[in-house]
Amino acid sequence: MNHFKYNYLNNLLWKVKGECSYSIDNPQSQFTTEYGAKGFILVPDNHWITFTIYPDKVKAFYKCVKENQIIYYQKIMPIVPLNQLPLVVPQKYREIEFIFTEKNEVIKENGQWIYKSHAD
Repeated sequence: MNHFKYNYLNNLLWKVKGECSYSIDNPQSQFTTEYGAKGFILVPDNHWITFTIYPDKVKAFYKCVKENQIIYYQKIMPIVPLNQLPLVVPQKYREIEFIFTEKNEVIKENGQWIYKSHAD
């Protein structure tokens, strides 16, 4: 299962498995894309995930390998607009928890990422 929790104000990531969550906090596993997204390399799986933060949403993009096939996922999640957050931000407004499912699978077509369900 592709279940994650992300603190978008502090750029912290956890992989969620059942009742437990595992922090991805190795600084060597973090990177920034040329477009400004914050990313994490998920070892030993050779997967990665990036987050682009907009004023009112977070876009997560995930690459994983399953059965020698590369699968990409994209999920856009609304957040409280950053300019509307209080000075002391409660934890519930810092973190988003989400699961990538088949409906989040994307493929590249004509240079654009589109949801696989729309391509069929």
